[in-house]
Amino acid sequence: FFKKCFSKENLKKTIAVILLTAIVIGGTYGVIYYNSPESVALRFVKARSNSDLKAQEKLLAYDYRTYTLYLSNSEDEEAFDEEAFFESTSDKFEEDINSWEDYFRVYQTQALEFYEDIYGDYKITYSVSKTKDLSERKVKASNESFLSALEEIANFDSDTIEEGKYVTVKGKTDTEELGIIRYTYTVTLVKVSNSWKVLDYDVKT
Repeated sequence: FFKKCFSKENLKKTIAVILLTAIVIGGTYGVIYYNSPESVALRFVKARSNSDLKAQEKLLAYDYRTYTLYLSNSEDEEAFDEEAFFESTSDKFEEDINSWEDYFRVYQTQALEFYEDIYGDYKITYSVSKTKDLSERKVKASNESFLSALEEIANFDSDTIEEGKYVTVKGKTDTEELGIIRYTYTVTLVKVSNSWKVLDYDVKT
């Protein structure tokens, strides 16, 4: 069989099949890892370090915009008013903000400028150090009050949680002005509709 496959007549065809198989297997593995809890947690931490609210939003388990509107003025009866939120953030950042895209852009630009002022030149590296399984019951028990709030204000249904995980991500920021800063994120992820999403996080320096 192998002699036939690697004969001069079949050599090119055999190599092509091997390469195609390798590409398919590699691509499948890449997709699986990209959607894994470790990858989701790592991408979330990177997005936070880069002040990329748009990227964070895509990884969250709940409605980020509704939640942000509520937190921006939770005692106001018009707390969910986007127009009022954009007006308030325009004043805060001293920029014209009329949409979520404007808000994400201005927030990231000013945050990165602030980091450069504080750190000088800097470089951030990350690594996933630990993953811990959580049962559906454990997730709900450990996040009872937060889940209750999300159900009330951020269009989240706790009954959709299938399971959970804690993923620990270690980060290191090597700065020109302040030296090396180390920090550890513990990211709580939940599996919802067969996809891993970020529910909450804690960070320690």
